[in-house]
Amino acid sequence: MLLVACGLAGAFFGSRVPSSFLPDEDQGYVYVNMDLPNAASLERTSAAARQVEEILANTPGVEYTTSVVGFSLLSFVRTTYNGFFFVTLKP
Repeated sequence: MLLVACGLAGAFFGSRVPSSFLPDEDQGYVYVNMDLPNAASLERTSAAARQVEEILANTPGVEYTTSVVGFSLLSFVRTTYNGFFFVTLKP
């Protein structure tokens, strides 16, 4: 009896779980965080961000890239050695 109840519960919940690899919530963008050593200057971080932007621009499937230097999206802290990127993907 318990085995039948578990089987029915599994079938019920299994039919409600999304089956696609990428969920409908996928909006076509990703966030990339960049951390340099703690003593890195803002100029060094900007130069590294330009290199990352160039790499992302040459990556197939990437449509746009926006960078923010001097702020960490993960810790919400303004520093000279952090940066992050909004990367919009092609449909």
